[in-house]
Amino acid sequence: MSSLGVDPSEELQKWVEEHYVSSAVDENINLTYTNDDIRLCTMQRAIPQQKIGVQFHYFPPERFHYFKLTEDLASSLAHRAGLKPYDRIIFYNGINVESDTKYQFSELFKTSRNLPVQVLVCSPATYEHYKANNKRFHYDLPTIQRLKPVYATSIMDSHTDVPAVSFDHKTFYAVKWVDSNVISTMPQSAAFKAPEFTKVDDTCFIEIEGEYRKGQIIDKGTRTECDNLSKLSVQPGINDYLSTFQVCLDLLKNKLPISSRFLLPIINPLNDAVRRLELERTEAQVAIQDPTADTQISQDNDVVQCQPKLTDAKHWTIDDVCRWVQSLKQIGKDYSNSFRANGIDGSFLLTYVDDEVLKELDVSAVHRKLIMKEIKELKSNRYSLSTKSGFYGEFEGDFTPFLHATKLSSASTTFSNVSACVLTKKEHSTIVSRIYNWLGTLPTCYRVEKLEFIFNSGIYRNFLGQIEIVESRQKKPEFQATLDKENVCKQRKQVLQRLETLCHQVSHNRRLRIARMWHGCRRSVLPHLLSDGFAALSMLDDGWYGKAIYFTSSAKYATRYFREDNGCLVMCYVLLLNPFPVVSDDAPPDVPPEKFRFYGRGNYKNYQCHYIPVSPVGGKNTMDYRPPPTGDIDDAEYDELAVFQEAHILPQIVIYCNTDD
Repeated sequence: MSSLGVDPSEELQKWVEEHYVSSAVDENINLTYTNDDIRLCTMQRAIPQQKIGVQFHYFPPERFHYFKLTEDLASSLAHRAGLKPYDRIIFYNGINVESDTKYQFSELFKTSRNLPVQVLVCSPATYEHYKANNKRFHYDLPTIQRLKPVYATSIMDSHTDVPAVSFDHKTFYAVKWVDSNVISTMPQSAAFKAPEFTKVDDTCFIEIEGEYRKGQIIDKGTRTECDNLSKLSVQPGINDYLSTFQVCLDLLKNKLPISSRFLLPIINPLNDAVRRLELERTEAQVAIQDPTADTQISQDNDVVQCQPKLTDAKHWTIDDVCRWVQSLKQIGKDYSNSFRANGIDGSFLLTYVDDEVLKELDVSAVHRKLIMKEIKELKSNRYSLSTKSGFYGEFEGDFTPFLHATKLSSASTTFSNVSACVLTKKEHSTIVSRIYNWLGTLPTCYRVEKLEFIFNSGIYRNFLGQIEIVESRQKKPEFQATLDKENVCKQRKQVLQRLETLCHQVSHNRRLRIARMWHGCRRSVLPHLLSDGFAALSMLDDGWYGKAIYFTSSAKYATRYFREDNGCLVMCYVLLLNPFPVVSDDAPPDVPPEKFRFYGRGNYKNYQCHYIPVSPVGGKNTMDYRPPPTGDIDDAEYDELAVFQEAHILPQIVIYCNTDD
């Protein structure tokens, strides 16, 4: 009760708990960093109500979650799994919780008590080291200690490792792996869950060939009974055979000389046969025996029909996506009407739906995380079953075309080699909304006349080829940065961190950095730029920060280059291989641009592009923008990116602007 005799509101209680720090994190912790202490710890309760032996805490000033171990639970799951006092929590069951509030994390913890608890944690010293050096935590870090999972053998909160477990060597589990449709027969002893607490439909970790994979137990019985289920799943290796055969057919079809095109009537039916075989193989997986019934689930069964086929996800209709949303029983709420109202089909779901889009669909914070996890799994299955056989299928992300070829028309533009589609709020409401979010605020003198999606197949094909080249080169010594040999090294690293933040805003499935950038130009330049590429632009002038093609992350800043009342903004995706950070020392405020370090020059050493945070020098309407002389990157209002290789640029959206009332 409060002093006024009434209870404070729930909102006020939450605010106080998240912003008032009664006792900060223990000041006696040693924060001396020697090496990485990052651990992946996995625990399996015997029952959902069982405590794992930790108290969750949140430190508002620095916005991180951490553990305190319950000292009187000496053999608790947490102690046995390798958790330590004050460990910082980075991932919880595959979801990054670094930016979650205390209540968001609490809700996430409550929704998954029946599942194994897997946390990626690090020591306080490691956490401070990573944050101070702008390093990012992720699952591919080579220094992660992947500790053996532990499970409770009793329902007590303490002494979870007694009594000793006895296994029935005649009992086996039919396990469906969470990251595929394969069903495997596994001995009872392989499951990291005590047999007496293990039921059909439980999800737990399974040891297989020295590794630990998460799987769902769909049945248990004799080896023969479980093997009968396994035979209905995809046999290991068949994907590889089908994929290889498909690639051979694609190569044969694409490489045929004109004079041999009479063979296409033979090749095309083979192509169709491969696709039918894969479809039939995938559909066969649905006919899994129901462990609670004597019959099998038929493909004609209504329950099966309501589930859209996983391998066809990219080609799902809006109805298919809505049925998929309704099938997410763990969400506990039906958001399908929101998806339908915004016209979200399979292609858009896999390519563009992220946390921001789900927020626009009024999906709650906890449910957004769960839906994004399901989309990630959907993509993972789709890549493994349906798309890896083709070159284009290996690339997914914001940079891939989000409109089907039938929606594009070469007649809608005057640009040769280009197909296009005018985007309207009526027909493309969700993507138009996202583009306006990327666009931000323009100068008040300009208004948007129209938006257009553009596609040049030649430029796109070259861009995808460059992705593979950049991924290969970024691992080689000759393409590594040597900033330690430069002056003001710390300042330059801060510049790169700003660029890294921009790269995190682009979603894709590749292992390289891609940035979303804007290029402002006159309308008269647009036909050459879209039809033939950016190559000629670098020849127009010497360039203050290098003789290159210039971009910026700010559409507002890009309008400075219209040089006429009716200009265009071209939204592009740019590949980044070893960018060089330009600072005030390279472009001092008291010298003319011709004296800048990189004026009129090509790329510096082995750096593929130059990145420059800039601020205005002079009056309100000045064209003189330079790195802030204070050396503080936060003082830079805008930025510029000087790109030296045309093939690293993919234009995707054109925004036509004018000054008409």
